[in-house]
Amino acid sequence: MWIGAIKAKDLLNENQVGTDIYDETDNPEGYQRTLSSRRAQDFQRFIEEPRMFSPTTILLNIRGNEIKNVSFENNKMTVKPGTKLWIVDGQHRVGGIHALLESREDADFQNMDVPVIVINVPSKFEEAILFAIFNKTQAGVRYDLVERVLNEQIKKGNGTVEDLRKWYDKAGIKIFKEIDTRLDATDISMVLNRTTDNPWYNNIVAPNENRSTASGKIIRARSFTTSLQPLVKDMRKLKADVDNDAIVAHLIAFWGALKHIMPDAFANPKDYVLQKSTGAAVMHELYIKILNTVTGSLDTPTKASLEKGLEDIKKYIGTDVQKNFLNADYWDRISGRAGMAGTSRKSFDTLEREISEMLDSYVASKKKRVA
Repeated sequence: MWIGAIKAKDLLNENQVGTDIYDETDNPEGYQRTLSSRRAQDFQRFIEEPRMFSPTTILLNIRGNEIKNVSFENNKMTVKPGTKLWIVDGQHRVGGIHALLESREDADFQNMDVPVIVINVPSKFEEAILFAIFNKTQAGVRYDLVERVLNEQIKKGNGTVEDLRKWYDKAGIKIFKEIDTRLDATDISMVLNRTTDNPWYNNIVAPNENRSTASGKIIRARSFTTSLQPLVKDMRKLKADVDNDAIVAHLIAFWGALKHIMPDAFANPKDYVLQKSTGAAVMHELYIKILNTVTGSLDTPTKASLEKGLEDIKKYIGTDVQKNFLNADYWDRISGRAGMAGTSRKSFDTLEREISEMLDSYVASKKKRVA
């Protein structure tokens, strides 16, 4: 294995650097997919910004005996013409560089150093196995702690961090997208996890929590936080003066009322999906509509007022456990409507739509009763 750098213009020499693209007719043994122009363009936008750089290496292979066509002198690798370096990993970065050099003739870009690792394995099939290993086994690394630190610096007026945020946005990297909403949702979830006398007390697995202390808890902080983001965003749109403490008060009252209405689902939470990602996502998405249906206001409700309103909705829907979202059996993880729906965003959308229609029906019925 050799680690070094290749000039961008040399990396794009198609006679010496190539990608083994699958083609049903011309190359049925190829293992790489066709280049995605969108992904390549994303990298182009990133790398052409003056302050951006990519230290990640492109992995190249010189196959089998062709290594004999390579010589070394003064810390330089020289590859004879006609000897191919195959791109094992990094074709979209190379594609982005290619697009950049086609659109910009600057000498600095032409001579830009691109970090590479060159290996020598026998065949395309071993390359394919390496490609599969690298792409199958690498895991996305969570960066929520980084976001928290940076967001605090932005709030404190750290100009350097704010400038970096603008640079990355300009380069097409949306790592900071809605960072404030996400961090507020994280803070709210942690407050609920620490606050006694609410159904979420000590039931949320905090980031970096080990298995021994997480045992018995119901939902991961990431899932709970994700479920809260739309609610936090919508509450801020509808009531500009709503802060995190107010949203916590809303949620304590709401989930306390749900516990009163469906005690079985909270007594044995692992047998139901109400306090798992399904219930958190669906109920938080619908909270504002439920609140308006019950109270007609976005003011912080009392637990008692919510209990009374939810009891009336539950009575209206009736005993059909496949329709009544205020019945614990609806959330049964094995036989309930929500439990059988699945855990995809599409499944959540379906449940939300059904419950929303039920709430509309209840409101229409209530208007008729008043009339």
